Amino acid sequence: MTTVEQTRPLLQPVLQDVFLGSWGYTTVVSVAPQSCLCLHIDGEVARTRHILVVQTTPESWAFHDGTWAQLAVGGIYTMDPTKPHGGVNWGDLPRIHITVECEGVTDARTNHPL
Repeated sequence: MTTVEQTRPLLQPVLQDVFLGSWGYTTVVSVAPQSCLCLHIDGEVARTRHILVVQTTPESWAFHDGTWAQLAVGGIYTMDPTKPHGGVNWGDLPRIHITVECEGVTDARTNHPL
């Protein structure tokens, strides 16, 4: 079992009321201080990809499909992984988010498109 396969059973019991429907790809991503998540494009996905921000800094930026954004802690963002995306963290703390591919989220007020 890979690390990604081990992540879903740990997170799903805690977040199943937030991320609805069947879950696919699920992982925790940490961008170390003074580093980046290189620009990349993922393949097609069967479900919608959501990002839940756990920790960030004012010096952290996400890039998605030509747009830079600063994501708020606790915010849930929807993104298309087939578009170019990545991020930078020029801060002193890791930037951490949870990625879940599922059918939807419970609270549309916190579901922001990227």
